[in-house]
Amino acid sequence: MKLASEQDRFLGMDYYITDSPGCGGIIRRNPEDFLVVEVFEDRLELEQPGSRSGARAAVVLRGRVTELADVDAMADHVAPDFWAHAGSGRPGPQEG
Repeated sequence: MKLASEQDRFLGMDYYITDSPGCGGIIRRNPEDFLVVEVFEDRLELEQPGSRSGARAAVVLRGRVTELADVDAMADHVAPDFWAHAGSGRPGPQEG
């Protein structure tokens, strides 16, 4: 076992279980560091429009209300001519 860093010992971790070096990870500090993007293949029933900019709609997913990101709006914001260069143009609603 390897003696933990001073910072980790301060947090109560005295030793590392392995002698291998760390992987170089970065500690998450900002709310943005914790954003999660999930991709679902199942058809979702939209409950209501999103409550804020960038949210397309609110849905009940696994028993919890969550908002779906408006990917089209994000693409338009970042690269207004994105769909013009995407070949077949802006995609339509998915057929189920």
